[in-house]
Amino acid sequence: VWHCANKASATVPAEMVTNLQQRLDAQVIKCQVLQNLIAQQESKTASMSESHRELQVFYERDSTQKDKYICALAFKEREIEKLDEELIAVNANRNAKIEEIALLKNNEQAFQDEIEYLQDMISAN
Repeated sequence: VWHCANKASATVPAEMVTNLQQRLDAQVIKCQVLQNLIAQQESKTASMSESHRELQVFYERDSTQKDKYICALAFKEREIEKLDEELIAVNANRNAKIEEIALLKNNEQAFQDEIEYLQDMISAN
């Protein structure tokens, strides 16, 4: 058997060996090209993963900021509601004071009228 195999390999034409060697070399080159493409793809994937992480951090920070703004806005709205209530109370108090002043002026006028009447009575006597 060994003798037959050895005899067969001895009769393989040189150009067939050259052809096979060229095909093997071409396959090696294709393999290297594919390995380079895989390395590039892995690099791109790593870069995309890093970009994704950065975007995620940015989104979380942005979301946190948005939540802070919403809380601050709600707080300000409550402050505005309190100020509105205070303003209503101040206006009601102001209106009550205006009415009180009007009453005091009416009383003052009534006293003035009474003083004038009494002065007229004194003058008449």
